[in-house]
Amino acid sequence: MARLRKWALERKFEFKTIWSNKTRVILGCVDDKFSWRLRALVVPHSEFFVVRKLVDKHTCDTTHRNPNHMQATATTLASLICSGYHEKNDGLKSKQIIDLVRLNHGVQIKYMKAWRTKEIVESLVRGTPEDS
Repeated sequence: MARLRKWALERKFEFKTIWSNKTRVILGCVDDKFSWRLRALVVPHSEFFVVRKLVDKHTCDTTHRNPNHMQATATTLASLICSGYHEKNDGLKSKQIIDLVRLNHGVQIKYMKAWRTKEIVESLVRGTPEDS
């Protein structure tokens, strides 16, 4: 799901889960008028999905593209900014993360999400105290 969230952020559209269980997932456009859909099956004994059907006609206009993107979770944002994070010894501040996400991805996030993103990035880059 992480790759799908990144893909949705890059293409500036949102999706919702229509159906999900342990073996399959069906996703659709947030607006029911549009036909974008994805059906995928879970690969047994792994965390991967196999896409079985994709209707890639995503014709949402800009009124359905929310600046507070549904797929912009703290974990997804952390994986997107993780590569450039270690450039500074102090890391990035929450306000800098808010600005970076807005400039690079066109998504407006709140301070608490930026704070959670910062904590996740720091644990990804530096590790946790328990690991050391």
